[in-house]
Amino acid sequence: MKTVILFALALSMSTVVLSQKKAEKLYGKWSEKSINGKSPIECPYQIHFEKANYKILNVCYGLDPKLPVTEDGVWSYDSTKNTITLKNRKSLDNNDLFHEPKSTLNVHVKEYKTNSISIYFDSEKSLTVLQRLK
Repeated sequence: MKTVILFALALSMSTVVLSQKKAEKLYGKWSEKSINGKSPIECPYQIHFEKANYKILNVCYGLDPKLPVTEDGVWSYDSTKNTITLKNRKSLDNNDLFHEPKSTLNVHVKEYKTNSISIYFDSEKSLTVLQRLK
């Protein structure tokens, strides 16, 4: 019985470590990019993922031109569902929250590459592509 419990505990811990390692690959700065690569997005959003917090910036909507943060909060990554969850979302520019005005937003990762992520939201299945910034 002890062996089964220890095995279950070890399996559970390895899943948490795997999820954390996948989340660490998302750390950094990402920007919306045109899916077809030809027509640029006029006011692309940037998402900065830090260890536990995130920031969303947009030069067209942010109040501070030097650091145009429009939203911040806490994020997590669930590797079993391949979903990024944005929580405790706060609008910093008195505008709406990014994409949907909910306190929690699920962002589904369809495809991850080193320099790009294809994502979609619960409310719509059209893809958004984020490109890693240097």
